[in-house]
Amino acid sequence: MIASLLITVSALIQLLLTMWFRRRMKREEKTSPLPTEQQHSTWIVMSVRGADPTLADAVKSLLNQDFRDYRMCVVVDNQNDPAASILQSVVDDGYGDRLVIRHLQNPLPHCTLKCSAIAEGVEHILNSDSSVAYFVMVDADSNPPPNMMATLVGVLHSDDGVGLASGNQWFEPNAPASVGSIVRSMWYAGGLFFSMLFQNPWAGAYAMRASDIRRIGLLEVWRESAVDDGPLKALFADHGMSCRSLPSMVMVNRESCTLSFTTRWMARILTWSRIHEPAFWLTAVQMVFATSLIVATFGALGWAIVSFNGALASWVFLAIVVSGIMSVMAWATIRRSVIETSDSAGDIPNVSVPRFVAALLIVAVAQGVYAIACTLAIFSKSVSWRGVTYTIQDRKVVLNEYVPYEGQQGSSQSI
Repeated sequence: MIASLLITVSALIQLLLTMWFRRRMKREEKTSPLPTEQQHSTWIVMSVRGADPTLADAVKSLLNQDFRDYRMCVVVDNQNDPAASILQSVVDDGYGDRLVIRHLQNPLPHCTLKCSAIAEGVEHILNSDSSVAYFVMVDADSNPPPNMMATLVGVLHSDDGVGLASGNQWFEPNAPASVGSIVRSMWYAGGLFFSMLFQNPWAGAYAMRASDIRRIGLLEVWRESAVDDGPLKALFADHGMSCRSLPSMVMVNRESCTLSFTTRWMARILTWSRIHEPAFWLTAVQMVFATSLIVATFGALGWAIVSFNGALASWVFLAIVVSGIMSVMAWATIRRSVIETSDSAGDIPNVSVPRFVAALLIVAVAQGVYAIACTLAIFSKSVSWRGVTYTIQDRKVVLNEYVPYEGQQGSSQSI
């Protein structure tokens, strides 16, 4: 009975927080894009290993930005990577004027290949283009709107106290949505809430000044990092600068995925969080508390049924339904906030009744996947990512063996 009461109160608190979050995002002042006369000396850098299904569209979107003077450098894992032929097709389609394609030359042993590629690409640009003023880092699974560069760089131009401006991501699978896709969207709603609330950088799209990269020694930090965004907030804070997350730059990911993929993806994200975030233990505590409440509540329901205690069974079942509805409403509230504030989410429809019911039916599944993924992250000694394995040593990663990526094209989801 206590567990059912606690789970209902927890769901209510969650819903109230998301309603407050929605109002807060709507009140945030819209960022002014960088003035046209200031739009120069900017480079986009993208690290690519394997052919993400959105790679060609993402690169074309980035080469069609509403920005006067910029170039783009894509660092591909190797010349036989399936992404290489996709990038060449983009060049053949007439998009090659701004695009520079490089191949990773020196896979480093104490960071991920993504960080190796980004550090290598940025260093090459710093050494070859003395006029570079800004860098914009973008992932292949992003969906950048035409004003992304001008908006992100505009924050840096208007506020010297901001060292980094970033967007974020929302997962909105096309209908009919798989269970794994809905679970990922529901879980990431919480991630988006905390990322925007605490102004945490998102690796998918962020901008920095070239001068700050040099001044804070970011290249050396990347060369010992698991992910490129993980150390950024603390590093900029150490140098008296802040990071800013923009609601207008939340980008929509339409990929569909299986439940097993979602579990592995979530475990990897949480493992990177464990490495780079000292407060990760709060995530673990929250997971244990929420999972314990769910297990205790369903256990009480089962006990009430087998003991023919109809009154107790009714109250517990009601608590499960009400808390589930409030949890789905919290997810829908975050989703609505994205629709209202993002420059690229206007085509997302309101939550349909079938999707609301589907989400309600898999709330407990989502919590179970979260519990499994978080447990894996807590005890993980290694991570396999895009065909290579990294050993985790304390808060560091070690590349076990570099293997060139030579997978097949045609994946329907990020690899």
